[in-house]
Amino acid sequence: MFARSVFVASALLAASTLLPSPPVLAATAKVVHITKTSSWPTPSNDPRGIAYDRRAHRLLVSDSEADEAAGASWNHKNLFISTRVGRLVAARSLAKATVEPEDVAWDGWTKSLYVVDDDTRRVYRFRAGADRRLGTADDFVSTVVRTRRFGSYQPQGLDFVRHPRMLIVTDSVGGRVYELRPGKDGQFGSPDDVVLRFSTKARGFRYPTDVAFDRRTHNLFIVGPMENVILQTTLRGRVVRRIDLSRTGILNASGITFAPGPYGGQHRIYIADCGRDDSLHPGSRDGQIVVLKV
Repeated sequence: MFARSVFVASALLAASTLLPSPPVLAATAKVVHITKTSSWPTPSNDPRGIAYDRRAHRLLVSDSEADEAAGASWNHKNLFISTRVGRLVAARSLAKATVEPEDVAWDGWTKSLYVVDDDTRRVYRFRAGADRRLGTADDFVSTVVRTRRFGSYQPQGLDFVRHPRMLIVTDSVGGRVYELRPGKDGQFGSPDDVVLRFSTKARGFRYPTDVAFDRRTHNLFIVGPMENVILQTTLRGRVVRRIDLSRTGILNASGITFAPGPYGGQHRIYIADCGRDDSLHPGSRDGQIVVLKV
């Protein structure tokens, strides 16, 4: 069931649920490029979140395990900026607000970086300060949303959509996708926000760790650990197709975004793969970004 609330759930789409669903299509993803983020000069062993800045032509990658992997030697670098071909441009810090940046989303219009933290259960907004560089000490940081207000206690995935303006959050434990739209005041996090939600578990997808909105189809593309597929749905949660990842070598799909191919041209899917669990495989260095075509 898909629900809508002004922080109070109510049923939606009763009529549409009576209509027969079209058949679910299948597709297979093919790898076109791989970047080993663990081999960057400042390594990201566990890349979790990923977004794309279209104006700067840069990937923005967050690593929520950087502090744990490095231990006492951690240099507070948990935001990585790279070219599409994988050259590291800068390693910065979001530690002014969070050491657990599970995912990031870019608003190119206001030049704001949204960051979700599953420990504090908040979405933060970062804006560059006087130095005009994100991820430095003079950033302007504010709390935009407390996800507990709409029932998300394990927020891990995030995307920002300009038209229609909304934040999309995935809850990996609850198995839900939340679409947060501002109310009459035009601000996220207000009591009049409209929240739409649907269950991925009801669609056979257990742990949604990230979501990306595709501007071409207006569909959502959802990834999660051990799922071995990308789940493509409409904004209202109808399954469009499942994209097979079994031949891509991806171990743990944790983040997803869209961008042109590494060398320009076609619309591609970029997957942040955080690899094996460090608690079970200490010292593993298998973090990567995998570029796919479908």
